[in-house]
Amino acid sequence: MNNCWIENDIIPDLNQSEKDWLIENFDGRLDPEYNLVITWENELPLSITKKFMTIGKHLGLKLSTTSVFTGTPGKMVLPHIDKIDGYDPMPWRLSYFVQGGCPFYWWEPGEIVRKGPYALIQDETVLIDSLDTTETKSAFLRTEVPHNVDMTGNDMTRIVVTATYRETDKKNASWDYLTNRLK
Repeated sequence: MNNCWIENDIIPDLNQSEKDWLIENFDGRLDPEYNLVITWENELPLSITKKFMTIGKHLGLKLSTTSVFTGTPGKMVLPHIDKIDGYDPMPWRLSYFVQGGCPFYWWEPGEIVRKGPYALIQDETVLIDSLDTTETKSAFLRTEVPHNVDMTGNDMTRIVVTATYRETDKKNASWDYLTNRLK
């Protein structure tokens, strides 16, 4: 297994004041309908954004977006592919796990059952990979393969800071490009 994620220490650890800021600003930002909330505003402290920019430079990529995901304790997110209307699926994200680590699963492609604003929701099919983010600091996560988050064992809001990157021609860098750059 391990085809859909790469655990890493490429991202400098967030200091305690950065973690405290994220918890203060995002703990409790929940949407019971979706179980997972994406905050797209670039409201992160500059110190965090600069850490993600430095990683991009190291990989020969340009930082495209930063966002924060919050997840509702005790809930399950359905398998989905990350995709914004009018754009190709997002191939991968770099995620830093701040609070509320939980299992993350990848599935064989299945039938699309619903289109959400940022995702194509699918049927569960055959499990092909998993990562327990309870003890993981950060990881590159493949997102154009159906995946879901299992927060059923959580008792606190899941908070993840994430970044997407593009090549200099403004195209999303592929998973293969990333894995080759990390070798």
